[in-house]
Amino acid sequence: MALNSVWTPNTTIGGAMNVVYTGKGGGGGGMAFALTPAEYASLLYLEQHYSSQTANKTYENIPTSYDAALRLYDRISKIKSQYTNNAGINLLLQISIESLKGAFNSYDLNARAIELGIQNIYLQEIINTIHTQEFLNPAYADITGTFSMTKTFELAPLFMYYIKYYGVPEVGVGFDPKKLIIILNALENSGIDPYGGT
Repeated sequence: MALNSVWTPNTTIGGAMNVVYTGKGGGGGGMAFALTPAEYASLLYLEQHYSSQTANKTYENIPTSYDAALRLYDRISKIKSQYTNNAGINLLLQISIESLKGAFNSYDLNARAIELGIQNIYLQEIINTIHTQEFLNPAYADITGTFSMTKTFELAPLFMYYIKYYGVPEVGVGFDPKKLIIILNALENSGIDPYGGT
């Protein structure tokens, strides 16, 4: 079955987005539909904040508000329900809904991969400590002669694991808050104190 389709967006300021399907076959040939500005904005928001972030592998930029995602899902489902007789448009709107679900799954899988990576780094450090027998010694012992002290500073595990996982931030840029939240959640889920308290 040959399909010849022409998508012709015609917009006016404040008007609807008109799309005309001129294909042949079971795609609802010759049917036109119009998206309202709000419907078009919903689809554009989905593309910019969810599906493009998944495609670009910038998972930390995917919005994590479940309420906002549910509202967007509801709006697109309502648009889809208006075109049940147009198989082509219905399919495109179903793909939009599935890309929203896929974006949430991508964010979750990325967060889990980071969590496993942090657990791996933590366990490797424990193994290295055992192999090199670098155990903590008491701060004082029976000593004779001179006494000297040194002070060392360590980053909180939150920042230490951030650097180990993402690398040192560029000078003047600082730590990415979205990535810090992912590292924080991964540490807490792994039972590691992110702030280095005892």
